[in-house]
This record gives sequence, C-alpha cells and structure tokens, in this order.
Amino acid sequence: MHIVMLLILIAFLIIAYFTNKRKVIAPFFLACLSITASYCLILLNFEKWDVAISGKFVLYITTALAFFGIGSVLAKSAVKVNSSVSTTAVGKNKTRKASDKAALLCILVSVVTTGLYVFRMISAAGSFALRKIYLMIVNEGFSPGFFFNQMMEITIFIAYISIYRIIDELLSKKRHKFKKLFVMAIPVLLFLFLVVVSTDRNILIRFFIFSLCMYVVLFMKYNKTKKAKRKMYLGIALIGVVAISAFYLFGKAKNYTSALWDSLSIYGGSGLYNFNLWIQEFNGPIYYGQSTFSTFLSEAEMFLSPLGIQFPENVASRFDDFIYFTSSTGYHYSSNIYSSFRPYVEDFGYFGMIIYPLLYGFVFQAIYNYAHKRKDDFGWILYAMLLYPIIFFPILEQGIRRWHLGFFYELFWVIVVYFSVFNKKRKIYSRKILSGG
Repeated sequence: MHIVMLLILIAFLIIAYFTNKRKVIAPFFLACLSITASYCLILLNFEKWDVAISGKFVLYITTALAFFGIGSVLAKSAVKVNSSVSTTAVGKNKTRKASDKAALLCILVSVVTTGLYVFRMISAAGSFALRKIYLMIVNEGFSPGFFFNQMMEITIFIAYISIYRIIDELLSKKRHKFKKLFVMAIPVLLFLFLVVVSTDRNILIRFFIFSLCMYVVLFMKYNKTKKAKRKMYLGIALIGVVAISAFYLFGKAKNYTSALWDSLSIYGGSGLYNFNLWIQEFNGPIYYGQSTFSTFLSEAEMFLSPLGIQFPENVASRFDDFIYFTSSTGYHYSSNIYSSFRPYVEDFGYFGMIIYPLLYGFVFQAIYNYAHKRKDDFGWILYAMLLYPIIFFPILEQGIRRWHLGFFYELFWVIVVYFSVFNKKRKIYSRKILSGG
C-alpha cells in the first residue's frame, strides 16, 4: 500500500506542475509537494518506524489533494488572469520605490522593538539560557503580553520587507553596493536574534517560506530563459540548505539531542504518519467545525460573552495527546502532531477531507491570482506571507486554527511597514513582458 500511495502522490505532483504551467509557487503544486516530501520522509524511515500504511490513509489523502485541486480550478474561473500579460511584468507597469529615509527609520524601530522583546524574555526567565526560556513557555504557558508580542510582530515584518528588498537588489542589478546590502540586512539579523530568544522555530520556518517564495517571484520577474530558470532551482536549493541548517542549529540551542536526520524526520514526517496511525482507530465523535475553528470560536466568544451570547461548549481539544512508540529496532519515538488533516476529520469525518481542502484550494488560488493582477509586488508579498499553512499541511493546522487577533495584527503590520518603506510610485518601461511566479 505504501507504493500505491507514493505513485498517487507523484501523479498529483506531475499534474499540478503542468496544469499550473510549471509555476513552482502555485498553491496546488505546493500542496502536492509538501505532502509528497513528508511522505518520502516516512518511507525513508520505513524500517526504523515499522511503517505500515493503511488503505484508509490512502483514500483520505487522495481525496484531500483532489479537492484542493478542484478548489484551485474553481478559483481560476472566478478570478481570471490574462495569461498573455502577467501583471508582475515590467511593461507600462507601476512599481514602488523604497524611501531610504523610511527604510533607515525602520532599522531604528527594529533595534528598539527587538531590544524590548529580548529584555522582556530574559528578565522573565531570569537568565539568557534558551532552554530555561523554552521550558518557561512550554511548562508555565508564559506569554510576554500584548505590548511585547506587538514588538515581536513589528520586528518580524520589518525583516520580511528587508529580505524582499535584498532579494530584489541582488536579482535586479549586476553590480551591488555591499554597504547598502549590509544596511538592509540589519533588520534580518535582529530578527534572527529575536527568534533565538523566542525559541520558536516556526517563526523561522515561515520566514524562509516567505523568502523562497519571493526569490522565485523576483527571479521570474527579471529572468525569462530556460537556462536562467535552472539557476533559479540552484538558488532554491541553496536557500533550502540554509533553512535546514538554521532549523537544526536552533534546535541545538534549546538542547535538543536528536541528530539532524531524526530532527527533520520527526518534524516533517511524523505528523503525516501519526495521522495514518490515528485514522485507523478514529470512530468519532464529530465536532461539526469546533475542532478546526476552535481558536476562532474562543476569540469570538471572548467579545460576545459580555453581550450574553454564548457558544455551545467546545469539547474538541486544541492540543493533541502524544504518541509514544518503540519500534522493533528499539527506536524510541514521540510526537503530538497529526498533520492538518486530523481536525478536518474530527469535524466532519471523511467529508472534512473534502470541505476544508476545497476551501483552501479556492482561497489560496484566489490570492495567487490577485497577486498576478496587482501593479506592484505587494500582492506577492501578501501571498508569500500567507502561504505557510499549505507547506504545513503534513505537520499542523496553521491556517484556520490561527484565526485569532494575532493574525490580524500580522496583516496590519506588514501593510504598515510595506507602505511606509515603499511610499512612492514610479513607472518602469520594458519591451519584454516577464512571467511571474
């Protein structure tokens, strides 16, 4: 059965690649790619984990990908893009020019916000020891509070806009002013320092997802030939190596003892495999939206309860139990992630694998099409920023379950930072019409 699943995933990957005209950041292709990559990690640990793939798992994953693709097709019909003229092209297009003064001000703001957040975390832990900070967050449920969380968000999105500017500078010009690149990199370095202190590797992963997406968009904006596209894949590989190395080193900073391969396997593959184990035993109850929408419902109830409006008691847990497993080879394994698909099944059973992937396929394809239609790169920045729930499909539900106030603060700050730095429009003319994404 494990070979059948692999062949199905490869077939989906090929279909998604060619139906999206070889665009490697199209949402359907990325959904297929993330699940295929995760499944390959499972197969590469076949003996170590005593892997046994069930027919039910094959059915559910196939259904999810099929309906994600259907959602994408529906969105293409609803939000059409003229394939002959890409609006990320530079041909009678308006693009925004960065204000050097505003960019410098953002660096100064980043210094302040990073300093405030780091001081709060270290003072709360009473030590700079990252393991102590991590245990304070995990065991005691520590939160630095609203104000300091906003300091973190400002630092993050200044880094997002800074890495966008760095990539654009590197790809658009043959000669580079290294002093200028270093100044632009300061917010990114501050961001990395903040991530280390926060001990949250997910923030780092989302940053690399954003960077990869923007690299592809901007590369295709300035390059058209097939030979140049091969260089793009080398760049993707390089960024991937840097991301994996940073992911591992950040884990070591928290005193994780797993080797690199085990860290990648557990983080990237255990969620999907745990879902395979869990789905074989699942027989209800059904929560009708309470599992996937648990965060949104709790936030909404907080505002509506003073008005006397109460929701039915939410019996779905947002935190899943650990699976503890010892294989026949003596390998010890523990994980509490079940991919994004577990809450979908908890909500509507098998039909959850139709409803939610269909919704995701439609929404992300619509955002992707919107990015094509814009006259500047802000649409692509927004798409790259929102993209991570698709990459996280095999790991954890990071889309609907993140519908809380923090999500809207993220949108607010990226808009504020972008339009503060890029506050003027200029026209760029070119004879070439370049394809985006």
